[in-house]
This record gives sequence, C-alpha cells and structure tokens, in this order.
Amino acid sequence: MHFDNCIIRKKSDKMDSKIMTYELLNELVQNYISDKEKLDLIKKAYEFTSKRYVEDKRLTGEPYITHLLTVASILAEIKADCETICGALLHDVIEEGK
Repeated sequence: MHFDNCIIRKKSDKMDSKIMTYELLNELVQNYISDKEKLDLIKKAYEFTSKRYVEDKRLTGEPYITHLLTVASILAEIKADCETICGALLHDVIEEGK
C-alpha cells in the first residue's frame, strides 16, 4: 500500500495551485530526466518510503509522505539529479536509521 493519490499543498512560489501527488512529481522530473533507469530508481525510492510511512501522520493530520513529496518536488523544480530526488524521498528513513 502506498500513497499514489497523496494530497498536499505545494509550498514553492513557482508551483501552481495543483495538488501534489507522486504522479505530479514524476511529471516534473520527466521534464528534464528521460533515462528510464533513473525514473525507475525515483519510483522505487518513493515506493520504499511510502511503505515505511504508510501509518505515520504529521501533526496536521496529513500523511507523513507529504513532507517527502514536497521536498522532492521543490528539488525537481530546480532540476536536481536523480540521486538528489531519491535522497529527498528517503531522507527521513536515513535520519531515523530504519
């Protein structure tokens, strides 16, 4: 189970009022990354972290994955590379040592 339709508000001034989902993150990334292996790696990072945080909520009540999608989407706006996007999606897993 993962949050394909996870809803968050975009935080960046450059982002429009669309609701953020993994699909929109993927769309942002595909604007500048075309290598299928790199896109697959980003998807795997998302799937891994969404499984890890499936039950977790932020203080606002939103699924925790929203924070990770927000960070990744902001980095995608500045055309961060695949490894950086994966790092954004996984950074709390790494911090927690889980």
